[in-house]
Amino acid sequence: MVSPIGSTWVRDDRQLRRARFGGFYNVVLVVEAIAALAIFAFMRLLPRPLSLSVGSALGTLARWFGRRVRLADRNLMLAFPSLTPAHRRVLLATAYRRLGRYASDYTRVPELIRHSTSNPIRRVLGREHLDAVKRQGRGAILVSAHYGPYELLAAWVAREYGLTIVVKPLENQYIEQLLRWLRHRYGAREIRTDASLRRVVRALQQPGFVGMLVDQDEGHGIVVPFFGHPICANDIPARLSMHLGVPLVSGYIYNCDRGLEITIAPAIEPRHNRSDEEAYRITRKYIGELENCIQQRPSEWFWLHDRWGRLQQEGGCESRGSRSAASTQHSRPT
Repeated sequence: MVSPIGSTWVRDDRQLRRARFGGFYNVVLVVEAIAALAIFAFMRLLPRPLSLSVGSALGTLARWFGRRVRLADRNLMLAFPSLTPAHRRVLLATAYRRLGRYASDYTRVPELIRHSTSNPIRRVLGREHLDAVKRQGRGAILVSAHYGPYELLAAWVAREYGLTIVVKPLENQYIEQLLRWLRHRYGAREIRTDASLRRVVRALQQPGFVGMLVDQDEGHGIVVPFFGHPICANDIPARLSMHLGVPLVSGYIYNCDRGLEITIAPAIEPRHNRSDEEAYRITRKYIGELENCIQQRPSEWFWLHDRWGRLQQEGGCESRGSRSAASTQHSRPT
């Protein structure tokens, strides 16, 4: 089991940008990195309340001038067809402002999580599920999504339980180094998705959690329903759970009246088989938990991913199992 977890999209993005910028490609990456570092340093220098306000304003600007606003609106129509255009605009405006605020806190995650007075996390619901896994003294999988300030969730789990994050490599390797430095500061380890799967297996054979985000379409996985529409869902967490016999826990972080709140779902324990049906059951379970969170707080999710379009346009969802997940999507148990 040594094949990469998946990095096709990153290579495709780089090829497209190289074709667009030609010999100036590396210059563009350096300019982007310098701009990102300047914003990063500026936001860290500001008092947190002012930084949050600036982040909110930047989020509003991103909604006005961003390239993916139409995609986000289309995603909202698919997920919530009963919403009027006016309601969708209000929801997206809130989502963009929160995205800007969360991005501003991204620059100071280690400090926020380290000091009790500045820690914005006010309550953790379901912490007993993490504690139960920890008492077993074995590894476990933590799945989450681009939902709320998910980097703060990672920092909290890293501090309390130990965490190795499976991360998708960025096109800009300079910005990636900045993020790697940030995660190192709050105590998380990293495994890139283009690394050998053996590294993930070794991490799961040790106490602690391995974190994965499961809300992007990588072109491989299992077809499951999501807001009533089929998606190609990431089934790697399910298959790792099955093959290694480790539990899988979903966790999400979001804004509440008093600050931030974390919700941890009960652990999903794999059954004693390694069938495609079992992979489907586990995948359907954690995708369903994500859908429930989005239903309750839609402005917390990152609506800018093309979550449904790839499968609808290309019709492809390559199965990692022994037979096509897409061909059996309607016959599998829930």
